[in-house]
Amino acid sequence: MLKGAGSASTTTQVQLLDPNDVFEAEDFYYDFYVKGTTADAVAVWQRDYQTYYFTDIPGASGISGNTGTGSQEWVKDVSVGSDSAGLFQISVDAGTVDYFYSLNGRGHYPTTRASEGATSSSVEFYVEPGRIYTVTSDGTHEWQYYDGSGWAAFSEGTESGFTFDAPPTRRIKLVPTGTVNFNFKSRKP
Repeated sequence: MLKGAGSASTTTQVQLLDPNDVFEAEDFYYDFYVKGTTADAVAVWQRDYQTYYFTDIPGASGISGNTGTGSQEWVKDVSVGSDSAGLFQISVDAGTVDYFYSLNGRGHYPTTRASEGATSSSVEFYVEPGRIYTVTSDGTHEWQYYDGSGWAAFSEGTESGFTFDAPPTRRIKLVPTGTVNFNFKSRKP
């Protein structure tokens, strides 16, 4: 979600941070890179506008097979806003490419030390490593953390209050059933 790399000979989708899922987030900014590893490589970075209709990202012209092995393109500071859901793809029409994407400094994690509000839909927060968090919430809900491969419930995640250490992935999520009021704060150990 923050950065990734790979090699592709077919169109490959990647899921970036989705501003719609992050509490109080606006846009994230990413840098994208593609390099042909075969002489016939033809590829371009594209984004989805929540319709599964992909278009070239702003500033991308892609690489063309007639330029030979090693043809490359950097597209920097691409806004990932609420209109994209964070779904992008490297569209490969021919050959094989290496690709890379990364959240850049302008699009840093929206780290949260404390927050409060009300929500009736799932919201995600990015917490600061090395801090201890205390959560209070009402209504029917579950607090979860991302363990690196998927979402897992905190053992006390359905209670009205509990304390936890920030997970290594920095990601937590509130999954409500109905409207839930929440408040969390943090402190150093």
